[in-house]
Amino acid sequence: MRRVLEVVFRRLPLLLLIIVVLPVVSVAITYFVVPRSYLSSASLWALRRYEIIGDATVQPNPPPTPAETQVAALSTLLQTRDFDLAVANQANVALTLDASVVQVPELRDKALFDDIAKHVQVVSQGNNLLTISYANRDAQVAQKVVTAVVQNFALQSAGFSRLQGQHLLENYQKQLADAAQSANTAAANETNYLAHHPQVARNILYAGPDYAQLFDPQYGMLHAQSLQALSRLQAIQNQMATVQLQVAEQAGNADTLFKVVDAPVVARQAEGRMKLFLTYGGAALGIALLACVLYVIMLVRGDQSVQTKLDLDALIPYSVVLQLPQISSRNMSELMLWSMQDKQS
Repeated sequence: MRRVLEVVFRRLPLLLLIIVVLPVVSVAITYFVVPRSYLSSASLWALRRYEIIGDATVQPNPPPTPAETQVAALSTLLQTRDFDLAVANQANVALTLDASVVQVPELRDKALFDDIAKHVQVVSQGNNLLTISYANRDAQVAQKVVTAVVQNFALQSAGFSRLQGQHLLENYQKQLADAAQSANTAAANETNYLAHHPQVARNILYAGPDYAQLFDPQYGMLHAQSLQALSRLQAIQNQMATVQLQVAEQAGNADTLFKVVDAPVVARQAEGRMKLFLTYGGAALGIALLACVLYVIMLVRGDQSVQTKLDLDALIPYSVVLQLPQISSRNMSELMLWSMQDKQS
């Protein structure tokens, strides 16, 4: 520990210079290299929960708020390539890219996707309120991106609802045809049985079908099959009516999903960069401290000087029989002066 302290204090100015210079250089580079960014945001009022038609997923308890469901849906869309490229192309984000990137279509699309996916932020602010924000070095592009996100979210949500509703209705149409055929077959079997068994028909006429099937199990089975087929047919018809109503509510008009409360505007003042300076300065300070520690370790490990009896024991195989006490620098100077005078005499 003593040797470490001696190394540190012997080179203290150099170590302090490293600790000070690296963060200052990092902040300076950030100031001159990283461009200023302009933030644009929009506030939306969620009118209802974002729901997929026919989704039978069990909802958590308590269920998510309308704002939370729309934030989750939009955040998922922002991770898709088609949605991000549609937003970027509508807002002309390519104008802010380097010319070398724009000239290569693959690099251009990748850069646009990364920019929108990483920098567009969607946050729930309450039960029904959510905000969409985006920062760019061009204030007008930032405003256009937020506007494009809002518009594409409305359009693609309506398109998903129509598509899902159409698929469900097509499946229900097939199920309805099968259910109608089964209901007609069951009704025909019951009618034919009654035509060949007039006594059962008379019991039904006077006492009802429930009384008649007590005396004729065969008729009871046919009657139950007919009721079951009719019930399945009615259930499918009800499901189709529900889906048609949901499609009309969700896909008929995008304004039923949300309402824009605060439209995005072109920012007149750049965002503060104090957080960015602190981040890069702190990272540089950590690197500087690590470099100083490694430098001190290297000096200590490479120091071969003899400072203690243990160091001497490690170098020579002889025992120490005499050890002079530690002499201060003043006494050492007086001793050297006395020795020189003694030699001259």
